[in-house]
Amino acid sequence: RIKPLSEEDIAVGDIISFYDNGLLIVHRVVEKEKDEQGIYFITKGDNNVINDSKIRFKDIEYKTVGVIWWWRKKEEKVWNLDYAQFKI
Repeated sequence: RIKPLSEEDIAVGDIISFYDNGLLIVHRVVEKEKDEQGIYFITKGDNNVINDSKIRFKDIEYKTVGVIWWWRKKEEKVWNLDYAQFKI
């Protein structure tokens, strides 16, 4: 994850983190628009049916740039980094 420096660092399709009622939310940007207050983002969880409300840049904590996850199959550990796979 990185801390975006400006609105230009966030694009539709990016995954961002922001706080909502004290909870850190990680959702994908589905719209980037502008109104009288400036640029705003509409996000949506990948498994959610409806979009979230407007998010302003000042509310964004991070932009996700990669995800590392692993699972165990028998005694083998497999690490995934985006599209790369590493076996240990």
